[in-house]
Formats: sequence, C-alpha cells, structure tokens
Amino acid sequence: MSVSTSASTETKIDKAVKKVVVVTGILITLSVIAGYYSWQAFTGSLSLVGQVTPQEVRYLRAECNSVISRVWVQPGDWVDKGQALVEIDSWELARELRVAKTTVQEGELWLQEVEIKSVMEQELLIDKLATQEVELNWAKSDLELVQNGYNATSIRDEQKMKQGIAQLEMAVRTSRQAIEMQSKRSLVEQQKARDQLERKQYDLAWLQERNNLRIASPYRGQVLEVFVVEAQEIKPQTQLLSIADRSSLRVVASLPASNVEQVEIGHQVEVTIGSNTYPGWVSFLSPLVKWSGNQSSIEIHIEFDNALEDVLVGSQALVKIPLH
Repeated sequence: MSVSTSASTETKIDKAVKKVVVVTGILITLSVIAGYYSWQAFTGSLSLVGQVTPQEVRYLRAECNSVISRVWVQPGDWVDKGQALVEIDSWELARELRVAKTTVQEGELWLQEVEIKSVMEQELLIDKLATQEVELNWAKSDLELVQNGYNATSIRDEQKMKQGIAQLEMAVRTSRQAIEMQSKRSLVEQQKARDQLERKQYDLAWLQERNNLRIASPYRGQVLEVFVVEAQEIKPQTQLLSIADRSSLRVVASLPASNVEQVEIGHQVEVTIGSNTYPGWVSFLSPLVKWSGNQSSIEIHIEFDNALEDVLVGSQALVKIPLH
C-alpha cells in the first residue's frame, strides 16, 4: 500500500515539473518575440515580407489557324530577346503566301506591259510626227519653187498648196501635243502600276515575316506560363504563353495600416532577396485598406534603380523600411 502511494506521489511531481517546463518555455518565447519587436521599435525600422513581381507581362497569341510543332521553353525559363519560344506549322499562312507571291508577279508583269506599251505608243507618235514634218518640208519646198517661178502653176493650185501646208502644220502641232499628252499619261499609268506593285510587295513582305513560324521573345524576360502543347491545333488569338520583362521587376508587400503615416513615396528601403541586398524606394502606396481578421494593411510597391537581372519572378523578398 505504501509503494502505491509513493509511486502516485512521484507521478504527480513529474507532471508538475513538466508543466513548469512548458510554461517556462512559453514565457521565454514570448520574451524573445517581445524583445525582437522592441528592438525593431528601438532601431526605428520595419521589416516586411514581399514578393518579386513583373511590371510588364506580355501574352503572345497566334495570328492564324495552325498547329504547334515545337515548344522550346517551359515556365520559369529565362529567355533573351529574339529567342525562339514556340514553333508553329500554318497551312493558312502558306496558302496566303503563295497567293501573295502570284499577285506580286502579276503586278511586275503589268508594270512591264505598261512600260512597253508606253514606249510603243511613243515611238508610233514620233514616227507619225517625223513623216508629217517631212511632208510639210516637201510641201514648203514645192511652194517656194512655185513662188520663185521654177514651176508654172495656176493661182488656184498655189492656194491649194498653201492650204495643204496649213493642214500639215496643224497635223504636226497635233502630233506634238499628242506625244506630250501620251508621255504624261504614260508616266501616270506607270506610277499607278508601281504603286500597286509596291503595295503587293509590302503585303508579301508582311506575310513572309509572319511566316517566320518561330514565335520569338519580345524582350529579355522570364517565361511565366505556357498554354499550349506540341501537336495542338490552334486558332487566331489563341494564347501561346506569357512572358515577364526582367528589366522592370518590383517587390509587392503589405504595409501595416498603423505604419502608413511613417512611409511615403520615394522612401528609401533595403530589400534582401536570397543572399543579396538591393537598395530600393517606395513607388506606390495603395489607398485601399485590406483586412485579414483584425489586421489591416495596404499594398506597397518597391522599385529599384538597377534592374534585378538575376532574380526569379515570385522570389520572396525581405523589405527593411527605416521609419520616420
């Protein structure tokens, strides 16, 4: 009976000791936390946890009916400007390209025809003018001979010769005017043919550029999402992937509402990402207050004078803000 009582007493003592240890541990933990925040208040700084986000995200889309033949990247990949991301096979573009090439060839032939026609019409008019001028010179020579008495003829015949010369002179003037008008009309027709050919060549060049079946990165960035897989059929405006611009990364964090009055736009801060620390500044303070339980905060943006070239989008960032 005494043994049982002794064992029971020892068990109670053990439990009491354990409770003391637990309570002591809790008190120590609370003391450490209180000391940490007291240290922060003493040093006049505030630490926030944020996330690296891009300021610009581009969604690349398909321009025509096609099939995805290759996907060269996956989410998280860093890419350079102009790097191939997706390769497509477009039968629609190929057909449009064939039609455009044929149209350009037709435009080239039409321009050649206009130029040849212009030359031929000009040569015919010039030959006609030359013949008329020869006839006019002969007529004037004959009239001069008659007037000088070398050829006997009647006054009526002399009048007829003068009338003939007047008609030839009129025909020569008309031919010269016709040559001038034909030259102007030819220039207009040739310019019209050249303009149409240039438009067709521009359309062809645009299609050839689109027919570069590799979708390339618009800038040095990071692939965020890939929405397609190989062998997938796609339509115009289908989203292919999204890519973030790595030259304009920022940090987004939540600032306790109680500290809003102590932080302002342009406020200098320190941001630690991984093992590196970067100087930054507050670029945005949201006017909207968010609530989580009993805690209120606003969104704050941190930007940097130098681009965060080697930082992944989504990385955790520790923001240290000196308080005023």
